[in-house]
Amino acid sequence: MEHLPDYIAHLIWLDLQDKLTSEQRRELDRWIEQNPYNRIIAERTKNQANLSKDLAIYQKFNTELAWEKFDDHTIIAPKAAIRKLRPQLIGWVAACILLIATCITIYLNNKQVIRYVEKPNTKIEPATKGALLTLSDGKRVLLDTIQNGLIKLENGAVAEVSNGQLSFRESGNFNVPNTVATTSGRHYQMTLADGTKVWLNANSSISFPSSFHGNTRNVMIHGEVYFEVMKNKNKPFIVEAPNGLKIEVTGTKFNLNTYANENTWKTTLLEGRVNVHLDGRSLALLPGAQAQVDRTKRNISIVRNIDPEQAIAWKNGLFNFEGATLTEIMRQIERWYDIKVDYKGPVQRIDFFGEISRNESLEDIIRALQESGVKLKLNRERRLITVEQ
Repeated sequence: MEHLPDYIAHLIWLDLQDKLTSEQRRELDRWIEQNPYNRIIAERTKNQANLSKDLAIYQKFNTELAWEKFDDHTIIAPKAAIRKLRPQLIGWVAACILLIATCITIYLNNKQVIRYVEKPNTKIEPATKGALLTLSDGKRVLLDTIQNGLIKLENGAVAEVSNGQLSFRESGNFNVPNTVATTSGRHYQMTLADGTKVWLNANSSISFPSSFHGNTRNVMIHGEVYFEVMKNKNKPFIVEAPNGLKIEVTGTKFNLNTYANENTWKTTLLEGRVNVHLDGRSLALLPGAQAQVDRTKRNISIVRNIDPEQAIAWKNGLFNFEGATLTEIMRQIERWYDIKVDYKGPVQRIDFFGEISRNESLEDIIRALQESGVKLKLNRERRLITVEQ
């Protein structure tokens, strides 16, 4: 049913006063859903910013001025604000509604007059939840879009996806190997068969059996992974990282960063105790400490009294740039936003601090870094950031 413009304006006016009946609410909602232009008009009536200033302008009700204001930023008070207005302002609100009715009338009767063009979303968005599960027989399962369901593995083993999170069940004496991997621009959370919880950062992977049998629980990782290991003193949990680095625990919370393009690999302990092994050397790590491995020299050392929350800021949805170099920051951004970084000239030496949400668009992150004095240029089409001097 095609509604008359004045009737739609009447419904909007009733909505502002919180006086719509259930049927009128359904009619207005149907009209809003008909096309994006209707939604724009409806949403513009619910923004109360600068109301007093705009009401003073609307008092004159100059048609050309009204059209100009409507096209730029027409402001109408929402229902909560109208109830708080002084009585003398109610008349001006009514005048605004008259303007809305006039604009809607012209729009509906001559759609060439108002032409809203929705700009495509050109922002580069942050990483989303998703990963690829590879089974021992080579079969691959894309986990990005699976919210709920069962995945049949080999030898009768079963994995389950619930609310977008993968978990495995202890079933039978089958050490069937599996791998879950994220690419740049993806992250994922899962639970192993023993109840150990795993968070994968972007461009990371973990290989593990469907069920743990024998005297140990062995997994292998690349990239950055956070573990909350289920306690079992009789069956140590062993994480094998690249180039012979091995972490042994029984039940603990820790973060392991082993990206191939990072100069230092870091094991950060939050709870419990871990033993870090490399080239025949072993170091015991206590909470609040970090084991650092120089990737090229293969030296291992312990740094105590660090802030563990900084190491797992990524798992909690944050970039923590405290004490980070520009190249370290840009590597995080590369992985999280699936982009490339190019450096023109020597890298700037700037002291960074603070945290930024990892849910921000790349453009917002760039603006924050530029405020610190970094010169960055973004090419969206090529997904390339150029660091300039």
